[in-house]
Amino acid sequence: MLCSVLCNLHDQTFFIQSVCTLLHHLDIPTKNFKLNYHVIKSLFEENPSAFYHHEIKTLLGLSSNLDDLRTGVPISSSYFIEANIDNNSKFRRLKTLLAKFDCEEELLINFSDLELDDVETEAKDREYWIEKGRQKGIELADDCLHILNEIDPEISLNYNQSYIGISHKKKKNNFVIFLPKQNFLRAHVMVNDTEKWANELSTNKFKNISIGKRGRLKFRIDKSNIASNSQTIKEIFKESYESWMS
Repeated sequence: MLCSVLCNLHDQTFFIQSVCTLLHHLDIPTKNFKLNYHVIKSLFEENPSAFYHHEIKTLLGLSSNLDDLRTGVPISSSYFIEANIDNNSKFRRLKTLLAKFDCEEELLINFSDLELDDVETEAKDREYWIEKGRQKGIELADDCLHILNEIDPEISLNYNQSYIGISHKKKKNNFVIFLPKQNFLRAHVMVNDTEKWANELSTNKFKNISIGKRGRLKFRIDKSNIASNSQTIKEIFKESYESWMS
């Protein structure tokens, strides 16, 4: 079942600021909100079955028949979405879709030069993330902290509104950043040889691997990764830690 994550006002403000920043970096004028189309297309490519849910189909005007739409644009070889809506409606549609897919923060990850810790964010605690419905993601962050403590027992988690960072001896040291989701955890890791580690993660069946424009290696961690590939996770964390601290 699709989850519906309702954000508070502060989260909405952060989202709007993020979109405006991304439009600036992509040199896309607001009146030509192409980001709307590209994000929807990317989400469809990652999880097409979710788009067959009635609520999502209605939201997007999704159809396999171009004649059903006033101005249809393709998001795949078989499906189209309605493009003939005003810019405010496009923005609201995108906001709603990202909330339902639990990935508003992914906008910064995938489409901007910014990293999550580049943006000013309010200090929070563990309970904040649990109240957002990220219990499983937080449990995976705990698992990762256990692995990090095998490397250095003075490492701790630093909870913020937009991400979970790393503290070492009570000082911010974000060689790793975590983004808890409902059913998994995204990790952003600073490593020297991103291509080598991207290949290693792919070989070990990690999902959604990408390399940020600022050099962070980004990938998804779930329970199966912790169970079968904790040593791989430890090795990448250790290299990142040693490089950051040197």
